[in-house]
Amino acid sequence: AVDLLHLNLTKIPIKFNKINGYFDCSYNNLTSLENSPRWTKQSIFCIGNSLTSLEGCPISDMHYYFGDNPLESLDGFNADYNRLSCHNRDKLIKKHKRKLKLKQLYEL
Repeated sequence: AVDLLHLNLTKIPIKFNKINGYFDCSYNNLTSLENSPRWTKQSIFCIGNSLTSLEGCPISDMHYYFGDNPLESLDGFNADYNRLSCHNRDKLIKKHKRKLKLKQLYEL
């Protein structure tokens, strides 16, 4: 597990690859998920930061907790929406699905 909780970070200081436990970077001042792990076996906790998108979001075998972030989009999120917890979740999911459909149309 990696616990970076309440460290007043503005960015994740170390590039992680795989984590066999959970990843918690909650209650910092993060504006991006740069240097997040590529994969975690357990849940991802990134509550109470300043994220506007999920670019760089790790892949998790469990759940994603992004409450108390001013998310404007789910760009970077590539998992089951049922495992996502965030503010305005339903609105962001609809917006993300529309964007993915448009992207698919332009790729045809």
